Amino acid sequence: MGRKLSVLAVAAVFICFASACNAEPKEEFTDLYPGFESASRVTGGKEQENINAKELSVSNSGTDTVISFNFITGSRLSGGTEEGEAEAPPAYSVYLLPSPRRFVVEFEKLAYWDFTHSLEIESELIYGSFTQSLFGDERFSVYFQLKDEVVYKADESGSSLNITLRPVNKQNGEANGKGGSEPAGELHYYVTANAYGEYCRGEISREYDVTPVLCNNLTDVVLISRAFDTQADAESFKRTAAGASSSLLPDQWDIIALYGDDLPKYNEKLDYLHAYGEYAARIDGTKVMLEVAIPDGIYLCTTPDKSARLYSKRIRQEPSVQGEEAFYYEELWLYHNDGSSKRMMRFEFSSIERTEYSPDGRKLAVLENTDSGSHLYIFDTDTNELLTDLSEAGFGRIISEFIWDNMGNIVYAISGSSAMNIHQYDFTVPDEAKRHTVVEKNGVDEGYFAFCSGELYFTEAQLEEGPVIYTIKPEGGVRKRFLKGGAFAISDDGAYMAYSDGGGITSSDSAFKLYDLISKEEKIITSEFPVSEFVWSRDCKKIFYFENRLSGGVSEDTGEESGEVELPLQDEYPYTLYIYDIEKGTSKAIADLKSTNISVSENPDELLLTYLDPETMGEVVRATYLIRIG
Repeated sequence: MGRKLSVLAVAAVFICFASACNAEPKEEFTDLYPGFESASRVTGGKEQENINAKELSVSNSGTDTVISFNFITGSRLSGGTEEGEAEAPPAYSVYLLPSPRRFVVEFEKLAYWDFTHSLEIESELIYGSFTQSLFGDERFSVYFQLKDEVVYKADESGSSLNITLRPVNKQNGEANGKGGSEPAGELHYYVTANAYGEYCRGEISREYDVTPVLCNNLTDVVLISRAFDTQADAESFKRTAAGASSSLLPDQWDIIALYGDDLPKYNEKLDYLHAYGEYAARIDGTKVMLEVAIPDGIYLCTTPDKSARLYSKRIRQEPSVQGEEAFYYEELWLYHNDGSSKRMMRFEFSSIERTEYSPDGRKLAVLENTDSGSHLYIFDTDTNELLTDLSEAGFGRIISEFIWDNMGNIVYAISGSSAMNIHQYDFTVPDEAKRHTVVEKNGVDEGYFAFCSGELYFTEAQLEEGPVIYTIKPEGGVRKRFLKGGAFAISDDGAYMAYSDGGGITSSDSAFKLYDLISKEEKIITSEFPVSEFVWSRDCKKIFYFENRLSGGVSEDTGEESGEVELPLQDEYPYTLYIYDIEKGTSKAIADLKSTNISVSENPDELLLTYLDPETMGEVVRATYLIRIG
């Protein structure tokens, strides 16, 4: 799990340099401000190898703002190479982009940019900044979003580059609307798109005159067109821009109106239009669009007070080393009942497998999978402080399942580094070194796990008869055989167990059953197909289970010479979701789905379907949908 937070949005992007010349030349400024430029591109520096933009500082000198870069060779921080002195600044050019005004410092070639780890900007002239590295190119640029009109000059000193920005005096004495009752500057129309990622990867043709700009939240970056005097002109450009990329929907291009150098507002809804247009299910033979519950992430669990849903949001991070690939990480976000969303904590996870609040609501367990193994983190829900990483507390590097006890004092997990056993961590033990113990050392399967009436339930496959469900008391004792079965789940009220008596995967004679934990009676839910995936409803009156209709066979080609084998056509919705009503003792099909990733909602008449579009595995659509069953 990484804990470094990127200060700048770093991305790879193609730039249409012609757009840098859209600003109207104002050569009269050069007469008023000798030595400064306003419209020309200024170049300098020297071509060099292995250059690192080590430091960047922004300071104020009177009304001027001074941007200072310091360069070295190599990078111990980013690249693991020895650092040395640079001869001079690398080859560069600096120029202005039109309203909303941006000042761009572009380097022909950088190997590292370590300054991104520690940059802070406080300036009367600059809102904020972001960086970009050209896709398939060695150029690297830093954008400074300006609050006002400026002139500029660049000076070199040894291995440093110093740029002075000087505000241009306005005749009315006002700058960017500050101090006036009316908006400053003329009203213009722009076409924007939340498509910086696509632009970064070269998926938007550089023939289209759009450039990146910082939004008014000073975090997000969008694409923006040149300024248009009328909305009709902007509409015309939007129709043209809609063909710029096959990965964008036409509605993802928006028209906005801005005064002067005002910054655009980031419209999050435009990011998720694909989610609203996805046919995520098939009901009664017809493809349908389901109601979107969370447009930008995967549902994990609901907060104890039921005010929000906790979900994972995937973030793309560009590298700070030239030539390396971008990577993804996940963050925990809260989707509130009013439709607003907010990041929960400042942690970055590799891949979040599952989360669960303790029954008392005071702790949150997060299971993370990484390339090197698993981590089970426990956080304090009041402070979001990390209490412990159970993987480092003796649980081992592989954790497949975990559960809380009824009070929220103890966490149990199936885990280990070689053999899988049952571990526990007791927060009531004063000595942290003694909180971890092993409950069952004789080996267990990685799958199903439950805690009910003071006992742990787990499975282990036997060589001759297949999987068996066992119980064990966590405070001590030996395992006891409970039922012959594999997949199982116990209702929240502890009254029933649903289980598959033959493993529920391939056995032709297996049955999916309901076992009454009080009366010890059982009944068959279905024996028509094996069942391995199912969940209980919140009210413990229904069971949702799947029939897997994936084709597993192949058919030989009848061509005598080719001898090729062709796969049969597969159903786009190969999983049929059923609902079993315990009181009625009946089942019915609800929908055909593309995956079996469902969770129960707080509402007993709703299910939550977590969805990744199959073509890009969630690159385009990573959302959660509602399935209504009432």
